[in-house]
Amino acid sequence: MIYLVVVIAGLIGVGLFYILLDAFNIPYLKTSKAVMAINSRTRPISNLDVAVTDATHFIARFVKLGQFKKDRITEKLAMANIEMAPEQFVAKAIVKALPFLATAIICVFFAPFFSVIAVAIGVLMYAKEKTDIEKTIKKKRDSIEVELNRFVSHISKQVNHNKDVLTMLENYIKYAGPAFGSELRVTVADMRSGNQELALTRLESRVNSNALSDVVRGLMSILQGNSTQSYWDTLGIKINELARQ
Repeated sequence: MIYLVVVIAGLIGVGLFYILLDAFNIPYLKTSKAVMAINSRTRPISNLDVAVTDATHFIARFVKLGQFKKDRITEKLAMANIEMAPEQFVAKAIVKALPFLATAIICVFFAPFFSVIAVAIGVLMYAKEKTDIEKTIKKKRDSIEVELNRFVSHISKQVNHNKDVLTMLENYIKYAGPAFGSELRVTVADMRSGNQELALTRLESRVNSNALSDVVRGLMSILQGNSTQSYWDTLGIKINELARQ
């Protein structure tokens, strides 16, 4: 029984370790290895990664999501550049929580205190997946907002003699940062294949930024044939002030 308690405590300790790493923004060993792998152009995959992936695919078959929740998770995954089905995302969170929930079931018969701790860690591990993707999205959103002042200036200089929004976006892509450039490429492809205003609305929805919403509003006004020079001038001042704050 002592050995079992030691094993349980070890599992709980691992969970606490990962939670503390996340709380203090310390890279995991796996993250460090991944960075080294990228630098050395190799991608070693551990047995644990394979096991988690296999379990994720298995559990994903039983995950049922409502359409609204499925769409929301799909949008977040796309924004975070994660190529994964929403069911797999939920399944992966479940897989990471399962060892601790299983430990809690075992502990409930002879160590209730450990059981409560294990359940708490399991819930935190499940929630951590959502927290991680929100952090990734925020980082991407922040990087996009940083360069909106330059983008607004780009539009402002052309809007009096050029009403072709698609061309203006295409011309800016070569100067855009990785995050904004990626979103603009998706939007340009969307505009070419369908309704341009709808494509801009989808861009606004994906990034979910108040500053970008103002930019999209101006672009739509151009598409509608309105005179927007004063709008872009004012928006440029507003975004510049926000950047200083």
